[in-house]
Amino acid sequence: RLRLQGEVTVDIESSAAAILAAEQALEAGDPSLAAVKAREALSTDLQTFLPDAEGGWAAEQRRELDTIRLRSLETLAEAGLRQGGRELGAAEQAARAAIAAAPFRESAHRLLMEVHEAAGNPAEALRAFEELRSLLREELGTTPGPAAMSVFERVLRGEPPPARRPATSAAPARASMGL
Repeated sequence: RLRLQGEVTVDIESSAAAILAAEQALEAGDPSLAAVKAREALSTDLQTFLPDAEGGWAAEQRRELDTIRLRSLETLAEAGLRQGGRELGAAEQAARAAIAAAPFRESAHRLLMEVHEAAGNPAEALRAFEELRSLLREELGTTPGPAAMSVFERVLRGEPPPARRPATSAAPARASMGL
């Protein structure tokens, strides 16, 4: 039995709470707070949880931590996209990190396309779509879903982006975090 003096916090639990707060801030229309909370969630090293441990429990915990990290990266990308301006660089980095961690996650690809679009780089947005399309075709024999197609078609037609939508369409459904 371990008895610690004073208040004890668990970094993984803090990260799980921070991403919930970030998603709530995004839904409430506060992208600045959402970015702060998403960065807070990412401040814990969520990628190296018990690297030498094998077995079901450790693997399940690592999957949950991967989910927290991906949600945090996408929330950070969405927050930067909503803030625009100088925050578009951070949004692009977060979207690219999410794509690197989960290449088949279409929501991250869509965010990258929208970041390029917001930065006034439609060709880059179209190139990001083509990378997604090629990946899905070659690896899975399928095509991008409606959300990515919508951004692609809008950029291709040269239409302006719509007013920012509620965060629920960008953030994945919240899974219960049994941490």
